[in-house]
Amino acid sequence: MEQQYKNDFVRELLFNNSISFQDLIERGKEHQFCNEKNYACILFTTGNEEDKNKGVDVTKVSRIDYVIRQRWPNAIVGSIREHICIIFPIDNKTKKRDQASM
Repeated sequence: MEQQYKNDFVRELLFNNSISFQDLIERGKEHQFCNEKNYACILFTTGNEEDKNKGVDVTKVSRIDYVIRQRWPNAIVGSIREHICIIFPIDNKTKKRDQASM
């Protein structure tokens, strides 16, 4: 059920033009989303024809969520149809660390 809440929040954040700013802030608190931070968004397609009709398997999303949050604890991982969406905060520490690993 928790994953469904994340999926819903990701959809609201990315696609809902009618959500109020205050509602977005309140819903974001549940997922450690802060409107004062900069975020990056990565969207992956599963390439699986079955996912187009049913959506991505929750188990897959949960596994990806676990792996991503090892590196970015405040990341939000959700699914949108046959896509997996990862939203994670970008700060100076993240930029420096990622540049050093290149």
